[in-house]
Amino acid sequence: MGNGVGTHRTNVRRHSNRLYADALDAAAGAAEVKSLWARARDEAVIDVAAHYELREGCWVVRRGPGFPETPARIWRIDHEPGEPSNRLDRWPSWIWMAEIGGQPCDPYEIVVCRSIRPISESEYRYLTADLGWTREWQPSDPRLKPRRMASLADLPPIIPPGE
Repeated sequence: MGNGVGTHRTNVRRHSNRLYADALDAAAGAAEVKSLWARARDEAVIDVAAHYELREGCWVVRRGPGFPETPARIWRIDHEPGEPSNRLDRWPSWIWMAEIGGQPCDPYEIVVCRSIRPISESEYRYLTADLGWTREWQPSDPRLKPRRMASLADLPPIIPPGE
């Protein structure tokens, strides 16, 4: 005469084993999804290169809603990056270079931004100098992290006047 307690424990054990097996299957599926995602991302980069034409210039870019506006520029160089004395004498005779907020980046990272507004070279220099000041005096400013969405938690508290 059982009171059903042992049966309940067995059912719980079977259920937890089934959940564990399902979790293992999900982890294997997640790895497969991750590799599919990586493959799709790589193919998307190729598609971006095929559909967007790079050109030299300066812009204010925003990656999407909630991201800060940041100065960006694309230019060409005819020497090895970081080594001006080493001129490129074979094909290609120049290399695309880019930066967002004074930090080096892939040129296609700029042209695929959601919001892109052309600016003059002098305005670009002013905005990057302003970012330099911000980097030194307001290190929590969201403009210093253009690849991260802006958050009110990143801003310093606003102190009312007279306090």
